[in-house]
Amino acid sequence: MKNNKNGFALPTVLISSIVMLTVLLVAVVSTSAVRASLNSQYYNQLAKSAADAGMVFAKGCLEVNNDIPQWTNNSPLTPATDCTGVSIPGASNFVLDDTDNKLQSTFSVGCVGCTGSNKLTEIVASGTTRLLRPSNGTEWRRYNQTSRLGKYELKMGWKKISSSTNQTCAISSDDKAYCWGTGYLGGVGTAFSNFPGQYQSLVPVAVSDVGGGRIIDISVGATHSCYINTANNAYCWGNNGSGQLGNGDALSADQLRPSIVSSGSLRFKSISAGENYTCAIGTDDKAYCWGSDDSGRLGNGSAIIGNQLVPSAVAGGFKFKSISTGQSHTCAIAADVANDGKAYCWGYNWAGQLGDNTITDKVSPSLVVSGAVRFKSISTGQSHTCAIAADVANDGKAYCWGNNGAGQLGDNKTSYGTPPNDVIYSVLPSIVFGVTKYSSISAGSNHTCAIDTASKAYCWGYNKIWSGHATLVDLYGENVYAYGVLGSNKPEDSLYIASPTGGIYITPQAVIPTGALNGITLSSVDTGDTHSCVLDSTGLIYCWGDNDYLQLGVTTMPVDLGYGIKYSYSPVPLYVPSPFMTSLYL
Repeated sequence: MKNNKNGFALPTVLISSIVMLTVLLVAVVSTSAVRASLNSQYYNQLAKSAADAGMVFAKGCLEVNNDIPQWTNNSPLTPATDCTGVSIPGASNFVLDDTDNKLQSTFSVGCVGCTGSNKLTEIVASGTTRLLRPSNGTEWRRYNQTSRLGKYELKMGWKKISSSTNQTCAISSDDKAYCWGTGYLGGVGTAFSNFPGQYQSLVPVAVSDVGGGRIIDISVGATHSCYINTANNAYCWGNNGSGQLGNGDALSADQLRPSIVSSGSLRFKSISAGENYTCAIGTDDKAYCWGSDDSGRLGNGSAIIGNQLVPSAVAGGFKFKSISTGQSHTCAIAADVANDGKAYCWGYNWAGQLGDNTITDKVSPSLVVSGAVRFKSISTGQSHTCAIAADVANDGKAYCWGNNGAGQLGDNKTSYGTPPNDVIYSVLPSIVFGVTKYSSISAGSNHTCAIDTASKAYCWGYNKIWSGHATLVDLYGENVYAYGVLGSNKPEDSLYIASPTGGIYITPQAVIPTGALNGITLSSVDTGDTHSCVLDSTGLIYCWGDNDYLQLGVTTMPVDLGYGIKYSYSPVPLYVPSPFMTSLYL
């Protein structure tokens, strides 16, 4: 056999080369197979999410039609139809239409026995994801998933709502978490969040079920959200820049889906997400907080400003029955026998929002100076706090304290103290004007809403939403605003019409009881920054106010403000979920 000059036989080299090429080929094929499998899993998840969105749409249609389907298999529900399966002119055919990546997702909802509720046996929602060829836009590949519900599962309602800056979340009657609006950094917690940036959902989208079990509490913060399941574990997702997800991640990485809070053996029963921090009440009835500790908002007794990456105990050893996080202050109602019904607050206190008769920040719980008044519920806003009294003498009365620059205290006052030293804030609880007693109250950024014991809704404070465009002015020479925050259909809710109050209302204003709320019995309310939502006794949700980020869960026609600016809002309550869908991409 002839050898080459390096001493290796040519056939040996060829055989070795073939073996190496074979190994490389197997590795490439294996890697490609794994990548293809992951892609397939991802696209199937998109199809499943589309099917789930169709099921939510179907449930909403049944809800408003007494559980009787108005569509048929021949006229199915799609993103572009109404509840009868009739096409809506101009509506998108897709729940996801990503032209850059040549990707589309849609759904079609049919049903078995769609001739009346007595014959209805099953709803079938088919979700489809299509991959398109870049060259001509024709279909290259298709992924299909199906969701099914029997008649006994059809009734859909809601148990709790939580509103924030640009989105709303709720717990459904089957104890699952749903969110809608704009989810910053994956704030809606679904497969749609795999795409970078912010995405919008007009309809409630199911949050990823990471921990299993039923959801018992949910809360939406500025850019993160949290829930607790029946195992009493807390999960959070979204922005983690200050450690507000509580997962112990020193790199503070954002999470697109729920991430378990690192709490060791500690378990929770209620939770509240704030600006960039989170607080919860443990099963031991003590309070724990994590995230940014700026101004002492975590209440752990430390004066050192920093981020707490895992839950830390609130100082004092108090037991609490409820807790509420605001922009930078926290309040809770005591549950132990010696302090039952007393309110304690801590954190930022520039406007007296802690209610302790000072304007000094507190790093541990400070007693709200309320005399003999005891409380049963409490809510923190941007820089004010409101609560409902529980003691016999004052039961049902609403009290607010803190900043009142926009009338958000509702006490028919504009200043406190003696001129020229008067101020626009109250450092002590001030009773809300009127003789009405309340069962639910919620403090927003610059407004407050409440449900009275007759099940009617009232709001007070600032009725404006700044458009942010300095060249547009109203009749007062102020920057143009969108309106409708109070849900009371005020004069200024028609843009450019002068308001006799400048959009500020210092006493409770009745939310329009006609229209969507006609004959409705309301049970609770929750306010976001510039929108509000109420829950009725049958588990239906109604929202009003700013809708520029789809946080109302319904379609509102955008108002043209000029200069290429359009703004969406509703000055009156609208039903959620709406039997109308539009594209996730607007």
